[in-house]
Amino acid sequence: EEIQDVAAMVKSKNIAIFPFAHLSGKLASPDFAISILGELESRVRKADYEVIRAPFGWYKEFEFRSKGHPLSALSRSVSL
Repeated sequence: EEIQDVAAMVKSKNIAIFPFAHLSGKLASPDFAISILGELESRVRKADYEVIRAPFGWYKEFEFRSKGHPLSALSRSVSL
């Protein structure tokens, strides 16, 4: 729901999922994190968004362009 709300605010149907573990002080196991990221990707796709997901474990190995909007690049922590 939160992803849909932000996407509506910036008028975009494109979502990028990046696993930035270095932003958290409380990490899950890699296997659990990968499964959660896969589930998130699946749910976002089912909500009719175009999704890209950076490979787990990559660090500073990508090029990223986003809209010039303050909400276009956001970080969220998820607790389960």
